[in-house]
Amino acid sequence: MTLISIHDETERRRIERFCYEATIPVSGGTSYNLLFNPKPSHIIRAVMAYGFKRARLRYAYMLLRGRDMKTETYSAGLRDKMFARLKNRLDDVPDLNNWHEFIHCVMSAGYFSRSLIASENALVYTYVMYLIGKYDFGIDAAALRKLV
Repeated sequence: MTLISIHDETERRRIERFCYEATIPVSGGTSYNLLFNPKPSHIIRAVMAYGFKRARLRYAYMLLRGRDMKTETYSAGLRDKMFARLKNRLDDVPDLNNWHEFIHCVMSAGYFSRSLIASENALVYTYVMYLIGKYDFGIDAAALRKLV
């Protein structure tokens, strides 16, 4: 989150707003739901796993600093490229249509309460699989709902 704050304040605020709105029950278009209140680290983890195919936050830090994973060198050009990719993929993760459709998929599987969720990270990675299925593989909504 620190690197995002330094390089792109707008995206940091967007992540924080999405997480904050998930805790407030209001009518209208917010991320609020009865199942899961994401934290900024959850959103960053989802963006990195979805957009960069890296699930560990340790890699998020390296990539956003501009590290080439093969040569283990850092460059400002690669850092800018990684932030552009982050921004592009961040459009899909906090998208309210994706978010609520995913939450409905989980609830239709029988998870109606927070107490039934053993691991928040498992829920985050399931959301990542949902996004990969939808955008990378083009799986239609009905089939994706059954897979999730």
